[in-house]
Amino acid sequence: MEEEERMTLDELLKSGRQHFTKLKRDEHNGKMFTAEIQVFGYAELLYLISDLIKAVKAVWEMEEDGCNRGPMVIPKADVSTILELALQLFPFHEAEFLDEINDEIKKRIMSEDEDGQ
Repeated sequence: MEEEERMTLDELLKSGRQHFTKLKRDEHNGKMFTAEIQVFGYAELLYLISDLIKAVKAVWEMEEDGCNRGPMVIPKADVSTILELALQLFPFHEAEFLDEINDEIKKRIMSEDEDGQ
């Protein structure tokens, strides 16, 4: 494999900075990170928190009853809100970067295998 096709470490680091955007290092505690969610205001944030609590409560009650109450019932709006939150927290950009790293590693392994034969 030709040298130009290989990603340099500097290119890899630059690409990483562009892709690793979901977690932000906490300014006060460098060991911690924050993940942001987008809401239209305090009311929506409170409804979101309420929906999460309702969902956990439903699961908790089901477990306490030994799952004998039949299917768990969580209102449709609550599930929708929780799924929207999960989508916001998914690290899609980070996954794209990990795919780039994976491709680069495979290229280098193939190159080493070709050079070794």
